[in-house]
Amino acid sequence: THDEPIFRHDIDGRLQESLARLNQMWMEDYANGGNPNRYTPVMQSLLEQLDRLPAKDSNAMVAKVRTFVRNHMTEPLSVASLADVAGLSISHFARQYRDITGRTPMEDVRFIRVQEASRLIVRTHLPLHEIAPRVGISDAYHLSKLLKQLLGVGVKDLRA
Repeated sequence: THDEPIFRHDIDGRLQESLARLNQMWMEDYANGGNPNRYTPVMQSLLEQLDRLPAKDSNAMVAKVRTFVRNHMTEPLSVASLADVAGLSISHFARQYRDITGRTPMEDVRFIRVQEASRLIVRTHLPLHEIAPRVGISDAYHLSKLLKQLLGVGVKDLRA
């Protein structure tokens, strides 16, 4: 029906990616002397909606793997270990995971780690060199590059 919400879950993180792009546009507008206040209500609404999204993905296998990744974020993870969690062969798991999420399992692991890092950057005052190992990323420089690459924002932008 037409009165159902468009987003039920953000299984592949696209809503979060859109938020990052909106934030980048806001920062560019602000830097160029524009009126960034016009973005504030939209950003607040999107953040509220993101908080309301169900935590469980529609696909049980993806949900199980993502929960495992979040619970073992600081450990080295491989496609083989994730396939074991899913109870599938490596090739079947990798193919099915990509078909469902639009990402390879390791791309998704990286994205989950960067999401958690961005949450820590926004909600804490921890320096980047302390956040990186907490999310399983080798160092602050690599984390900074991944933030720019995957979310389109830098650490200074997230802290602001």
